[in-house]
Amino acid sequence: MAVEKELFVNQLVPKMELKTVFVIKYLNVAAGKDGREFLNVILADATGDVEARKWSLQDFNPHSFARGDYVLVQGKTNFYQNRLQVIIQEMAKVNPQDYQQKDFIPHSAQDPAQAMAEIKNLAASIQDAALKDIVQTLLDDPTIQRRLLVCPAGRSIHHIGVGGLAEHILSCAQLGAFLADFYHLDRDYVLAGTILHDLGKIYEFSEDDLVDYTDEGKLLGHIVKILELVDTYFAHHPDFPAEVKLHLKHILAAHHGELDCGSPKVPQTPEAYLVHLIDYLDSKIDTMKTALRGSQGNDWISYHKALDRAIYRRPLPHAETRKASGHPAKAPGNAPLKQSLADKLKDVKIDK
Repeated sequence: MAVEKELFVNQLVPKMELKTVFVIKYLNVAAGKDGREFLNVILADATGDVEARKWSLQDFNPHSFARGDYVLVQGKTNFYQNRLQVIIQEMAKVNPQDYQQKDFIPHSAQDPAQAMAEIKNLAASIQDAALKDIVQTLLDDPTIQRRLLVCPAGRSIHHIGVGGLAEHILSCAQLGAFLADFYHLDRDYVLAGTILHDLGKIYEFSEDDLVDYTDEGKLLGHIVKILELVDTYFAHHPDFPAEVKLHLKHILAAHHGELDCGSPKVPQTPEAYLVHLIDYLDSKIDTMKTALRGSQGNDWISYHKALDRAIYRRPLPHAETRKASGHPAKAPGNAPLKQSLADKLKDVKIDK
């Protein structure tokens, strides 16, 4: 019977003694200022990752460990340069089959199969026959269906769990359906763009438990791959309207928004710009939520590299909270203000 993990990354706080199992996400032997070697490791589980160090390598072979190993770590936590760190005293490999995978591999909060069903429902609502057919044909492809159920939308920044790509696409499509109507833009193009924009990621990321970039991901990237996918469709549908093809491909090519962010073109139609903004919004909000889920301790995450800012991590206060803590909430409206003014003015005498 698989052992349940009892202590997770997001439960670690400074000055804590620990003995628990992690998976190695990264490791490297480095040299300190005094020339002595130490082991630099990133330990991970389903809730996040944490940097770790083993300073003494005497009677310890760091080269016997590899990325993806499950390891029992004994040590203590430290707070160094505004970051939590694990100081490893002992580390030994364990059998992954003795532990539950769900405790070590992040999963989307949403059921991927349900997300896929909702994406297909939104695709079915597209009115333009040509756009509907290309979206539905690609979603029905067996490889795309299989990979969408497990593929993340990012390796380490946003929607990183199993099924994260389906979750991200569904969020973008739901936002697209609403915002296209709100801004009186072409809903069909926005829906097609939000559903298709990141499908190329099924080729960009590996199918390993610890997701990494494939050779196609490193050499081409998901924008090139989605353009290849739609071009394959167009090759089998020579009657597809040329102008519809042009504008759909522009939306897909421009969805990163800026040339220095990987887009070969910047968005040059309102629909393309909206798809870019929706993709940006959903990815950034999930990046922040992911950072908050993996943090403990102080009120602030001092600096998040991907967001280039500090993040306040406590829940925002509400009136009920303030009232319970002895700070009464003010009633809505201006009745108290009117009453206080009346009380102050009732004894005022006006000289005639």
